[in-house]
Amino acid sequence: MTYEVLSGTASGSESPLANVSGNSYTDKAMVLGANYFYIVKAVNQLGSSDASAEVGPIFASAVILLHIETQSSSSIGALMTVTGDVRTAMGGVPIAGLNIDLSYSVNNGKTWIDMSSINTTFAGNFSAQWIPAATGDYMLKGSWAGNAVYQKVSSVISLDVETSSDKYVFTVQSNSTISDLSFNSDTKVLTFNVSGEPGTYGYSRIVISKEIVANGSDITVTLDGAVTSYTLTATNSSWVLYFAYHHSTHSIVATLVKSDNAGTGDSSPLPLFAIVGLAIVSALMVAGLVIINKRRSRK
Repeated sequence: MTYEVLSGTASGSESPLANVSGNSYTDKAMVLGANYFYIVKAVNQLGSSDASAEVGPIFASAVILLHIETQSSSSIGALMTVTGDVRTAMGGVPIAGLNIDLSYSVNNGKTWIDMSSINTTFAGNFSAQWIPAATGDYMLKGSWAGNAVYQKVSSVISLDVETSSDKYVFTVQSNSTISDLSFNSDTKVLTFNVSGEPGTYGYSRIVISKEIVANGSDITVTLDGAVTSYTLTATNSSWVLYFAYHHSTHSIVATLVKSDNAGTGDSSPLPLFAIVGLAIVSALMVAGLVIINKRRSRK
């Protein structure tokens, strides 16, 4: 048995649209901004059944996805570039001309402070610059109010800003909730916690100055005490580390490498057998000198 799907833009005007064998059908011929009505008939070798009850009106609006992230400096001033893009959920088609409202919160989303309002480009992208007023915990949000064509959407990320004793800025961006970000300038260890809804996916991006770490691939990142891999990219002044995890509550530790270790020699101790061998050679040399001296005195 199959099903005949009929559709129309006015009640009672349905005409054949498709014949399907399953119990669902996606109408890809819908025009955004229009209303649609549907009826269904069952079909077998004996013919068609009576039409089902009419369903509608169904308004054709597109579900869209909004992505937001930050690109930050690792020097004094902590200038943030807030970037993102907007695409259709089906097909990933970029959407131009949408007015995206950017805002931030310093109280875990209880209230929001307007940052900027900017239109998406032809490629669906947007970008704005922002300087956090102080170190600490922030939430950033990008929002689209919605219209007759595209449904409303918003995206929120967490951002933590911390400085070292030598005034370098560390930033951590995540879709998780970040807490307890700190950096120990003596041990060169950056620590923080992340948490999120169990069963969901989380990520973190850490921005670290190249003045502190000579080689970004030398950084060790552990997740709950276990070493985890990361994707490394670089800007002119910073290393950017990205890694992902399944949500729950995790402890993150990033152990950094000092940049002033170039040119140092290998100071590892000699093995025991080498030390013993040197001692025996030295003893034989001393004994040989004593024998030579005795022979000379006899002469």
